[in-house]
Amino acid sequence: MNFKEAAYHVLGKEKRPLSTKEITQIALKEGLITTDGKTPDATMGAVIYTDIKQKGEKSLFVKVKRGLFGLREWDEETHEEKAETIKIALGANLIIKYLKERQFKSDSPTDFEEVIKDAFDFLGFEGELIGGKGDTDVLLTANIGQESFKVNVDGKTSKSGKIIDRQIDWISLRDHKKKNKADFVVVVGPSFSGGNLEERAKEYDVSLLKTEDLIKLVEAHSKFPYHSCSKYAAS
Repeated sequence: MNFKEAAYHVLGKEKRPLSTKEITQIALKEGLITTDGKTPDATMGAVIYTDIKQKGEKSLFVKVKRGLFGLREWDEETHEEKAETIKIALGANLIIKYLKERQFKSDSPTDFEEVIKDAFDFLGFEGELIGGKGDTDVLLTANIGQESFKVNVDGKTSKSGKIIDRQIDWISLRDHKKKNKADFVVVVGPSFSGGNLEERAKEYDVSLLKTEDLIKLVEAHSKFPYHSCSKYAAS
């Protein structure tokens, strides 16, 4: 292995900027290079400097700051990571915008159901928009390793911003759960009246999720993403 190859190997392994002296010491310690010269670090420096000067942007190396060198590919990876972060953030912002707007549109509940599906897609679930009478609005599947579970999700809109007991057909939710062999049932809405509604939710084993809490999940996921976002991502 020559000095140039050794420098590339060391920097790639260390993943941090190093001086030519540090690169040389690691290369010698690992047996990547052998030399009879008294100043191998000077030779290493000359090799890296010459490569940068002759090849410019096509060089494998970059000068990070005085006395420190890194790999050009690190900068390219950083740009890609930034682009992905922006892409995810834009997707999250659009989902949040639609969740906030559509939760109050009682005349077009399907629009709310669609963005609920996209929100859960964004969070890593596999969402299927079903809707219509006799079934759940959105069916989610979560795959965790070799295990998986299903969630029925119903979206409820309200111009007043509060979902009351008579807006929820509890018996139908139970039937839809059996039909889809779902493990859980969730109702998403702007907010929920207390008292009887909460008691019925417990009775029928239904989780109530406020839109603002779903938004918080989307916001958190956009900051610590682990899954590419849905159709709302910028292309």
